[in-house]
Order: sequence, then C-alpha cells, then structure tokens
Amino acid sequence: MPRNKFNQVSGISNFVRNIGGGTGISLLTTFLARQDQIHRTALTAHTNHGNPFFEKQYQALVGSAAATGVGPVQATHHALAQLSGRVDLQSSVLSFANSFYVLSIVVLCLVPLPFIMKRPSAEESAAGAAAH
Repeated sequence: MPRNKFNQVSGISNFVRNIGGGTGISLLTTFLARQDQIHRTALTAHTNHGNPFFEKQYQALVGSAAATGVGPVQATHHALAQLSGRVDLQSSVLSFANSFYVLSIVVLCLVPLPFIMKRPSAEESAAGAAAH
C-alpha cells in the first residue's frame, strides 16, 4: 500500500469494523429477544393449575403472602407476579445459553481461518515491516 493511501485505508478499515460490530450486535440482540419469547412461551405452557409442581409453588407463595397480612386477592396477584418473574428469569437464562452455544459454533468455524489464509510473500512482508 502506498504511504499516501494509509489514511484512506485506515478510515475504510474503521468504517467496516464499526458497521460489522453494529450489525453483529443487532443480530445478537434480535436472536436473544426471539429466543426469550420462544422459551417464555414453552415455560408458560407448563404454568397451570394442572401441574402439581406449579400448584405447590403457587400455594406456597400465596400462603407466604397471606402470612404477611395481605388479603387473599392481593396474595394471589403477588404469587402470580412472582411466578411470572421466575418464568421471565428462566427464559432469559435459556436464551443466553442458546446464544452462547450459537456464538461458540461460529467461533469454532472461524478458528481454522488463519491457518488456511495465504501467507504474504517476502516482498509484501518486507514492505509491511518498512511501513512500521
């Protein structure tokens, strides 16, 4: 690269890096949001009074709220709000686990890339060393 083009090459490199970073972040955010919705839907399907584990947790939370002096209606709302928070937390954890899995696959696919890239010739190496 000629010395007088270094500023333009640096600017283009930074521009491409910023665009790539922004695109990657937006794709990851979209993936996380969709995975969170998928897991919340799946977990919510199991939160009903026909599920004995849900019923046990629900009754324990209602009893705990009622023991603090809250009325029965407020106790049920409080218990359902706590259970909803737990479902939200679990769906978030599962979505982050899925994104970590997908990103690890991407990194594993990129690991061989430096080994299969073409090495610079002796002239290119000397020119690059002289530039620094």
